[in-house]
Amino acid sequence: MDRQTLEAGYKSYAPMVYRRCLRLLGNVEDARELTQEVFIRAVTLPAGAQMENPGAWYNRVATNLCLNRIRDEKRRPQWAQGDELLTAVSPEDPERGLWAAFLATTFSRLDQEKRTIAVLHLLDGLTLEETAGQMGLTVAAVRRRLEALEKDARRLRRAG
Repeated sequence: MDRQTLEAGYKSYAPMVYRRCLRLLGNVEDARELTQEVFIRAVTLPAGAQMENPGAWYNRVATNLCLNRIRDEKRRPQWAQGDELLTAVSPEDPERGLWAAFLATTFSRLDQEKRTIAVLHLLDGLTLEETAGQMGLTVAAVRRRLEALEKDARRLRRAG
């Protein structure tokens, strides 16, 4: 990526990336750090690589980096990190709160792709089509992954 393209991308997308990181991490310093990391990733794209949808690319990379940071956090017991998800959800939206609680308890068992889909669709409220576009998947593939999450939720509710 050339310098001019990077500068234009930074001016256009850095505020969105920062808000995304801050929402998921709940920490200003970590959000700033990961915002910079997103743009470092953009610089390291192979020469001539084109982003079809830069906003979606920046958002997906920011989400993945934040989820990795949450997962790798070692200072707290495993999946006390789910608190970040709970604080990202408005208390006026009980359905999102339920999904956030479910995700917080089960994220350690999900792969990166499923975690990202869950955050985009269940917490951020993106449609299936929007989630599929962000992930580079078909709507059917996103739907299958979400159905698997729902089965897990039902199984956990019966066990709990």
